[in-house]
Parts: sequence; structure tokens; C-alpha cells
Amino acid sequence: MPEETAVEEQEATKPLRRRGAAIGKMLMVVALALASSAGGGVISFLLISKTLGTQAKAAEKPEKAEQEKMAELLEKSAVIPLEPFVVNLADPDAAR
Repeated sequence: MPEETAVEEQEATKPLRRRGAAIGKMLMVVALALASSAGGGVISFLLISKTLGTQAKAAEKPEKAEQEKMAELLEKSAVIPLEPFVVNLADPDAAR
């Protein structure tokens, strides 16, 4: 009888070991997915912030000069010169 109970105990613990290994693999997959998502988010944030910072610096310089020019023109007169532009009045879908 002691041999039978020992065999039964061994068989009862086998599924627990397999279940524990499956849970470990599942946790590893979830951890890798989270780490991958977090890494991608950080890299995207860094690249976007770097690009936006560069664009802001480039756009800042001409904007100040343009604002000063417009202020001078408005001080002299109320007429602002416009650059030439094209208008298509025959287009029925265009917003006017």
C-alpha cells in the first residue's frame, strides 16, 4: 500500500508542475509584450519631441522677423501688401 500512495502522490503533482511551467511561460510572454510596448513608446516620444523641438526653433526665427515687419507696416499705414495668389472661382466644391 505505501507504494500505491507514493505513485498516486507523484501523479497528482505532475499536472501542478506542468501548470506552473505554463503560467511561467505566459507571464514571460506578457512581460516581454509590456517591455516591447514601453520601449516603443519611449523611443517614439523621444523622436517626436526631438523633431518638434527642431521645428519650433526653425519656425521661431522667421516668425519674429515677420512680426516686426508687419508691425512696421501697420505703423506706417493701414494697408498690408499681399503676395500674388490664384483663385479658381469655377470650382463648385471649393470653400470661399
